[in-house]
Amino acid sequence: MKLKSLKKALLLGAAVGAGTYAYKKYEELKVFYNEVVLGNCKTLYYSSEFEDDSVAAVGSSVKLNFLGVHPESPSVYLNVFALGSAVNILVPDECRVILDGNNTASNVTVDEILCEEVEKEFTLYIDYKATMSSIRIAYESAIKNELNEGCSCGCGCDCEAVEIDEDKCECGCESAEV
Repeated sequence: MKLKSLKKALLLGAAVGAGTYAYKKYEELKVFYNEVVLGNCKTLYYSSEFEDDSVAAVGSSVKLNFLGVHPESPSVYLNVFALGSAVNILVPDECRVILDGNNTASNVTVDEILCEEVEKEFTLYIDYKATMSSIRIAYESAIKNELNEGCSCGCGCDCEAVEIDEDKCECGCESAEV
């Protein structure tokens, strides 16, 4: 009987300790980051007036949508902290991304841009610290290509099929395979 009570007390103490640690970590992160997401799914949409931001994700799934961003400044900064989280950063093709950071038991990937000829309007500097997390940077054309896997020409456009006697698809690109 006493052993059962001792086990329950230890389990309760561990839960209280974990909760206290999570709360302290949350309070600490709130000091250094503009947005803190704890154990939740969240999508943050950035407007064209975006300057700089910092986001922390702990045990969360966070999507940062920069597709509407066209800042006046040629360079903007994003600071990302991820602990046991999945962070997806969606950027327009007009954006150049420069990554710098540390990752421990984490995966940081940048999807290949499909529209290389697009002029870069601004640079997004991403400074990250990732522990047991996944950070994915996806360009707009790569996202469209994922959504339109039925695109016949491979450019990521919305065409459904290419006529056999045409050299161009519906979007006007020259990459049609005939």
